[in-house]
Amino acid sequence: MRRILQIPCADPPIRPVSTRKPPKLPKSTVSSSLNSLHQKGVIRKVKKGRENLIRLVQSPGDMSDD
Repeated sequence: MRRILQIPCADPPIRPVSTRKPPKLPKSTVSSSLNSLHQKGVIRKVKKGRENLIRLVQSPGDMSDD
């Protein structure tokens, strides 16, 4: 004879809080924001092939290339 042990579960199943993805920004918005930060000296754009690497500048006067 087989006995089956059933344990009641009081907790409901866990569900994710939100499955919505954050909205994507248009490329033009990102580009203009990066250009503005570059002009202010907050970031430095380093050309790597076809793309730019974005680096934070430690101080506003530190704009030398590596």
